[in-house]
Amino acid sequence: MKNKSVFKIGFIGVGTMATAIVRSLLNFGTREMRIYLSPRSKVNTQQLAAEADYVEVMDSNQDVLNQADWIVLAVTPQVAADVLSQLKFERRHHLISLISPISLKKTRAMLPEWLPINKVIPLPFIQYGKGPILLHPYHKGVVDIFDELGKLVVVETEYQLDVLITVTALVSPFLRVLSETVRWGAEHDLTLQKSADYTLAFFDALVDMAKRRDINELLDLWREMTPGGLNQKATLSLENKDGFSIWSDALDTVLKFFTADDLKD
Repeated sequence: MKNKSVFKIGFIGVGTMATAIVRSLLNFGTREMRIYLSPRSKVNTQQLAAEADYVEVMDSNQDVLNQADWIVLAVTPQVAADVLSQLKFERRHHLISLISPISLKKTRAMLPEWLPINKVIPLPFIQYGKGPILLHPYHKGVVDIFDELGKLVVVETEYQLDVLITVTALVSPFLRVLSETVRWGAEHDLTLQKSADYTLAFFDALVDMAKRRDINELLDLWREMTPGGLNQKATLSLENKDGFSIWSDALDTVLKFFTADDLKD
């Protein structure tokens, strides 16, 4: 272990996302730690407690606070106010909210004014040490926790946070593109498995190539195609059907919906 002091983190709510974070801490965390879990979601908590002897299921939410210094709030927006109203925080605590629909302003209004709070928005891939993790505002201690669990992206405003959360709405559309491509191959004399093997490796290599370029090159990578070649023919076919602008249109629609939520300010 790198650090001599014991890192103590507690989770209020142990649903899908909190479970993924705990597993990431178990697999990729480098500090000596203790992890305290609230008692709900028994299947998740029992599985996690069985995976490491330094993961402990507490009898109540307050018991989590009594043991941990860093508190991860991972309950649903509907019960957040009620849960927070029953907790007694101390000066040593730092709250990390995973609740994307509730603004920090609204969350702070439910808490002692001296309590430090950050919003962190990971994705389920975090359990594999993959994917982006959003943080607002910057805090070195929070960076130290999450920087080794994925690609940490720190933003300056909650609106920037909302914009990047909106990008996650492309999960299903992207997977639909993969599905359609794999099925197309299977309709042209390939087995589904062979089509999937090639398609997944192909897209994986494309993303890897893009990650190796700087931002200016990245924006123009699509232009690197042979005149009259396969890529140009596919690009022109999609352009003629507005196959690219519809993606930004979809993002605009989702962002408008997301930021209009009653929980937002």
